Parts: sequence; structure tokens; C-alpha cells
Amino acid sequence: MTGASAMMPSAWEWMKAEDIFTSISPRASDQVFVVDVAGGRGGHMQKFLNQFPDVQLCVVNQDLPKVIDEIDPTTP
Repeated sequence: MTGASAMMPSAWEWMKAEDIFTSISPRASDQVFVVDVAGGRGGHMQKFLNQFPDVQLCVVNQDLPKVIDEIDPTTP
């Protein structure tokens, strides 16, 4: 799945995601903006954060504990 995900464009690469989060009222960074369910090692979330580095909204990567435990927190 990781390999297949790496080849697929993320939704925010083809839709106007900035229109979504710029049109909502300002939120604290602890309020959840998007959750990637079955998010694997967070590739799509990282693409989002790379594309929108100034976003002040919380993104959540959700998967099985075993998968989450495999994520290197020092990898950008």
C-alpha cells in the first residue's frame, strides 16, 4: 500500500485545498482539520504539510498501532 500511495496524487494536489482552510474561521492548532484514516506512515499528510507549510490546523494520521509505531518521528 505504501508504494501505491506514493504514486497516487494526494487530494490537495488536484483540488483547491487552500480554498477550504482559508475560508474557515481561524482555528487553534490543537483543533483537528483533517484525519487520514488508514494513513499508513503518513505520506499524504506529509505532502499536505509540505505544500502548505504555514497551515495552523491539526492533521491526524490514523492507522493500526503497529503501523504508527514504525514511523520515524525524525523524518520530515
